[in-house]
Amino acid sequence: MKVYRSSGLGCLFLALLVLFVLSLVLRLAGFVVFRLLSSPLLLLLVLIFFLMRRKSSQEMPEKKSEIEYEF
Repeated sequence: MKVYRSSGLGCLFLALLVLFVLSLVLRLAGFVVFRLLSSPLLLLLVLIFFLMRRKSSQEMPEKKSEIEYEF
């Protein structure tokens, strides 16, 4: 079994890259949430979309598998 060694500097660069990407994602998510909360019309549209999506998923019954297994 091979064992690979990693340098501390490589781990540091990887950690910095992960933190950078995470900060970008959180900043973008915060911007989107702030925009939705600051505009009542957008917030209302998003709520209607999620309610309609939830309602349509509840109306469709799950299909039973045509193959029945006996144990």
